[in-house]
Amino acid sequence: MDPTTRIDRTRIVLATLAHSASAAVLQELIDLGLGDAAARTELEAEGGDGIGTDAYELVRDAAPSIIALLDHDALEVRIHASYLLAMLVETAASSLPSLQARVDATEGIEQLAMRLAAARLRASIEPPTRPPMQGLPLDPDARGAAPLTRAAIAIAQVWRLPDFPRMVTAELAGALDDVPRGTAVGPWGTGDLQRLTAALRRTVVVRNAEVTAPASADPPVATDIGDAPVADPYTQQRRHRAPPQVVLPGLHEVAWGELEHAYGSADGVPGMIEALASEDAADRAWGLEALDASIHHQGSVYSASTAAVPFLLALVADARVGDRHRILELLCGLAVHDPAGCVVHGARRWRSEAFDAVLAGGPSFVACLRDGDPRVRSAAAFVLSFIEPSPADALAAVRRALEVEPDRRARASLLLALGYLSRYAETDAYVDVLRPWLDAPAPLLRTCAAIALVLQAGPAAPPQAGEVLLRARDEARAVHGFWPWHHGDAVGFAERIRMANKTLDEVLAELRDARARDDAEAVAQHSGRAFFMALRDGVHDIDHLWQPHELGDRQREILACIVDTAPPQGLLPLWEALLDAGLPSRADGLARLLGRARGPLDATVTIGEDTRPCWWALHEAQLGRLELDVVLAAMQRFDADERVALLDDFLSGPYQLARRRRPYDYDRDDSDYYHYTSAAIALAVRLVGDTAPALQWAQAELRTQLAKGRRRDAIRSLVAAHLLLRDAHARGVEPDAGVDALLALDQPPASTYVRALAGALALLPEPRCTALLAELPLFGYTAYVDSRGEVRRWTNQRGWAFLELMPVRIRVQRLVDAWVEWERHLGAGDDRQAEPVLGRVTATNEQRPAPDEPFPHEAAIAAMIASGPLAIERARADLRIRDRGWLDAAARAGE
Repeated sequence: MDPTTRIDRTRIVLATLAHSASAAVLQELIDLGLGDAAARTELEAEGGDGIGTDAYELVRDAAPSIIALLDHDALEVRIHASYLLAMLVETAASSLPSLQARVDATEGIEQLAMRLAAARLRASIEPPTRPPMQGLPLDPDARGAAPLTRAAIAIAQVWRLPDFPRMVTAELAGALDDVPRGTAVGPWGTGDLQRLTAALRRTVVVRNAEVTAPASADPPVATDIGDAPVADPYTQQRRHRAPPQVVLPGLHEVAWGELEHAYGSADGVPGMIEALASEDAADRAWGLEALDASIHHQGSVYSASTAAVPFLLALVADARVGDRHRILELLCGLAVHDPAGCVVHGARRWRSEAFDAVLAGGPSFVACLRDGDPRVRSAAAFVLSFIEPSPADALAAVRRALEVEPDRRARASLLLALGYLSRYAETDAYVDVLRPWLDAPAPLLRTCAAIALVLQAGPAAPPQAGEVLLRARDEARAVHGFWPWHHGDAVGFAERIRMANKTLDEVLAELRDARARDDAEAVAQHSGRAFFMALRDGVHDIDHLWQPHELGDRQREILACIVDTAPPQGLLPLWEALLDAGLPSRADGLARLLGRARGPLDATVTIGEDTRPCWWALHEAQLGRLELDVVLAAMQRFDADERVALLDDFLSGPYQLARRRRPYDYDRDDSDYYHYTSAAIALAVRLVGDTAPALQWAQAELRTQLAKGRRRDAIRSLVAAHLLLRDAHARGVEPDAGVDALLALDQPPASTYVRALAGALALLPEPRCTALLAELPLFGYTAYVDSRGEVRRWTNQRGWAFLELMPVRIRVQRLVDAWVEWERHLGAGDDRQAEPVLGRVTATNEQRPAPDEPFPHEAAIAAMIASGPLAIERARADLRIRDRGWLDAAARAGE
C-alpha cells in the first residue's frame, strides 16, 4: 500500500472507530499504523519505538479515543485497544495508568491482555534491568500462579532485559515454554501467544541448565570428554543441523585448517556458513552467532574472515536464504571492523584486510535494494554506505529506491546511504532530494535526512539540518526493530555527526550550557568531544606527558570539567584516553596537574637549566630521556624525610610512575615492558637511600603489608624488602623473618618482578632463599566436569618465571620432576587422578574443555643450558624419563 492510500484509509478507519468501534476496526487500525505481521512481531519482542508506518502519527494522535475504549462493553474491543496502546510509546504518560488500572480491575483473559500491554509499554520507556550472572530468576509472584499468568509475568521479565545478554534461569524459561499452542489473547503473537513466547525464548540464554548425557542418536563420544571430531568450539555447539538449501561450490575445497579465526584453526567455518543456508531459523541464528564470534570477534578479522566473504556474498545473492539482512550486517562489520565507530568518516575510517573482498559484492548489494524484504533493503543500504569506491550505479539506485520505499526503517537507511554515497562522489546533486525530509512527521526520518545532509555538505549543510540534529536528543528514539545503524541509537548517531562539525569554541560553549543545566549526559558527551579536540595534539602521548605550563586556558577548562564531574569512586569514563594523551588517568592526578592540589612530587627540581616537577623528571629518567643519576642527584636537595614522602607519592600517587603506562607491544620483543617494574623498584630504593627515615618507612610497610596477606601491594612490598635486606646486610645481622613474605613470589605477573626479586634474593641468607624457591610450583591441573565424568588439564604455573633464580640443583630437579609428570599425564588418556587440582570448571557435552597447556620446552631447554653440561648429564641419567629429546637438544646447544 502506498503512503497516500495508507494515510487516507487510516482517516476513514479512525472516523469509523469514533462511532462504531469493533475488534475488526481496531485490527485494521493496528495493521495500518504498526505494519504487517512481521513488523508487529518485532514490536512485540523489542518494544515500540515511535516509527511504525506512514499512518503511525494519525493513529498515535488518536490515543485519547483509544484509551476511552478500555471501558468499552465488548471484551475484544478492550483487548485490541490495549494492544494498540502498548505500542504507542509517546503516549505512555496517559495510557500506562489506564492500562494498570485495568490490570487491577479485571481477571481472566482480559487481565492477561492488560498485563501484557502494561508490561510491554513500561519496558519500552524504562531502562533495562541487567540480569545477574546466574540468570534472571522467575518472579516469586509467578510461582503457584496459573500457567498463563506465570507466562505473562515471565514475558514481562524478559522484556525488561537488555538486548544482550538476556540470561535467565531454567525456571523462567520453562514458564515461557508452558504456553500451549493456539492460546488466543487478542492480537498478541498474531492471534497465538505461543508465537510470542517462542520468539522470546530464542532470544534468551538459559543459565545453570541441567546437563544431560548425549542422546543415543549422537555419534559415539571418545573416552576423553575433550575429544571432538572438529577442533572448533563453535562447531561443537550444534552437531546436528538441517541440510543447507544452497550448495556453495568450493566451500569445502578451501584449506580452512590452515586458516585462523579468534579461536585458532578455522576448520569449523564451513559448518557455520552452511548453517546460514538452513531452513531452520535456529540453525541460522547459531551460524550467525558463531561467525560473528569467530571470524569477526569483537570487530577483529582474520585469515578465515577474508576467505569466508565470497561464500557469504553468494548467500546474500540467493533469495532462498533466510536472514540475509543479518549476513549483510556481518559483511559490513568484516569490511570496516566496527561500523558504529565509522559513522563520522564512513568507509574512510577503518578498512580491514577483508575490505576488498566485501567491496567485490557491490553489485549484489545494489540488487538487494530491490529485495522483497525491507530488512534486506535496509541492510543493503547500510553496507553500501561503508564501501568505497561505490558501484557505478549505486547512487542512482539508492535514489530510485528511496522514491518507492514503503518501510520507514528501510527509508531511513536509504536517506543515510544517500548522504554517504554523495560524500564519496563529492556531489551536492541530492541536497534538494534530502531537504524535504527534514519536515517528515517521523523523528527518525527527519533525523536521518539531517545526518545525510551534514555528511554530504558538512558545515555548509542547510541550517535546518543542524536544528533537526539538535532537537533529535528530545525527539528521536532508539530503534528497537532491525536497523543496523549505530546499534539502533539514532540519538547518539545524530549527536556524533552534529559534534563532528563543531569548532572547539562551539563545543565549549555547549559544554558550559550543559553544566549550567546540570545535564550530566550532555556534559559527558561535550567534555569527551572537547577533550579529543584540544588534548590529542599529536605531540603528547602515553610516553610524552603534559606539564602544567603547557596547558592553555581551554585545555584547563576541559580537564577541570572532567575533575568536577568525576564519579565519587571507580575509574574516570575517559581514563584510557587520558593515558593515551599523556595525562593522569585519575581525578586527583588531574587536580594536581591543574594546581588545585599539591603532593610531594609536584615540587620542582632543576636539571641543567630547566626547572621541572619531580614527577616529570622521574618519568623522563625512567624512559632514558634524562640521566637517572643526574635526576637523583638533583633530588638530594630534599632532606631524608622529604625523600620518603617522594617515595610514597612515586609508589602510590596519582601519577602512577611505578607501573608501565603503555601496554605490551606484541609486534616486537618488548623486554623493556617486563623489566620496567623492576627498574622502578630499583629507582625507588635509590631515591631514599640507606637513611633512618627510609628504614622506618620500610619497617612500617612490613607490618602493613603482612597484615594484608595475599592482598598486599607487590611493588611496595619489594621496595620495603630491599631496604630491610640492605640494612641487615650492611650491619651483618639476620634479616627480619617477615621479609620472606614480602617477596612477591605468589603474585602475578611474576615476570615483571624477576629482576627486583633477584636483587632481593641475593641479599637473603641462602637457606631461606632456597626454601622460598623450592616451593614454587611448575604445574597444576584444571578439572573439567560434565555428565560423562571428569578430565584434568595441565596448566603451567609461576615457577617457570623464576627458574633463573633457583640454585642449579633445585632447578634441575624441578624440571625433571615436571617432565616425568608431563609424560605420565599424556599417557593417562582420560586423566582423572592428576594432582594438584587448581580449580574446577563445569563443562557441557557440546563445549569441550580447554586443551592442556603445552609443556614449555624452550624455557626448559634454556634453563638446562644455563645449568651446565654436568647438570644436563645428571638429568639424562634419570631412569624415569622416557623421551630425552629436549635434554639432548640442551646438550647439543651447550657444546
